[in-house]
Amino acid sequence: MSLPEEHLDWVREGIAGHERRIAQLREGVRLAEEEASFHEVLLDLGRNDRLIEAIGELYDDTDLTSRFARDPLGYCREEDILLPEGVTLTVSAVDKEKGRSARLAVDVRYGAWAMEIVWDPEDGWFASPATGPAEALDPRFMSSIDVPSA
Repeated sequence: MSLPEEHLDWVREGIAGHERRIAQLREGVRLAEEEASFHEVLLDLGRNDRLIEAIGELYDDTDLTSRFARDPLGYCREEDILLPEGVTLTVSAVDKEKGRSARLAVDVRYGAWAMEIVWDPEDGWFASPATGPAEALDPRFMSSIDVPSA
C-alpha cells in the first residue's frame, strides 16, 4: 500500500521549502563574498601609500599642472601605482575664489557594489554610502555576526 497523496504532498512541500532556503543561503553567501571583495578593494586603496603621496601633489597644485592632475590614471600606470580593477580617478577643477584648486573623485565599483570617495584640499575626504544589492543592504543581512575587535 502506498502513502496517501496528502502525505506525499506534505513531503514534497517540505522538500520545496528546503530547496528555496538552500537557494537563499547560497545567494546570501555570494552576496557576502562579493561585498567582502568590495571592502578589500577599499582597504587596498586606503593602504596604498604611493597613491596617497600622488594625491598629496594636488594639495599644492593651484593651477592643475602636475602630471597627476592632468591624467591620474596615466600617472598611476607610468609610476607603477597599482589600482584595483574597477577603480577610476578623476581630477576636476574647483572654484578658485574659495581658494581651492583640485578635487579628486575615486569611483569604486566591484560587482553590484559602488561607492564614490572624494578628496578636496580644503575639506579632506568624504564618501558616499556604499550602494549594492538591496537584500545585502538590509540591516538584518548577517546582523547577528559579531566581529572581533582588531
